Amino acid sequence: MQRPVIGRVVLALVGVAFQGGCVSVRASGVEGAAPGSDTATVAVRVYDSVDDRDAGVLSRRRAITELLRDERGWTRVHATDEPTWQLCELQRGRYRVQVKRRIDETGRERRMASSDDVEFALGPGDKVLVEVVLKHPKRVLVGAGVGAGVVVVAATVILVVLVGAMTAW
Repeated sequence: MQRPVIGRVVLALVGVAFQGGCVSVRASGVEGAAPGSDTATVAVRVYDSVDDRDAGVLSRRRAITELLRDERGWTRVHATDEPTWQLCELQRGRYRVQVKRRIDETGRERRMASSDDVEFALGPGDKVLVEVVLKHPKRVLVGAGVGAGVVVVAATVILVVLVGAMTAW
């Protein structure tokens, strides 16, 4: 009876481990947005780590950030591998910034091991700052903790199976 329960626990832990990622994307409103303007602005900054974000050091890697607009389905408005960019005169609506691809050393596009996105609404005069951190330590630590848990559970399962086999022999 214990084997199915242990198997489910291992599968749940492995599933959680593979859902986690390293990329983190967050959006925040910026004070000083242009009052009386009919359009909005989105500014994006890409950093390699939280420490780099805190120090204001932009990423040296080429991650592709995309701005999408909800028009009864997501439509790409802008995509670039630049570590900093800004679009002005955006119409009100629902937007998403996502990071799913990178450009490797040979110049080819590749899917990132993990991805993230953030959605937000823009109104007249709004200005939104989106910060992308390519290696977010909290998620890495959670992934490492879950990975360690999977190893412990797997070792326990192996030990239980071996002890059961030895006592049955």
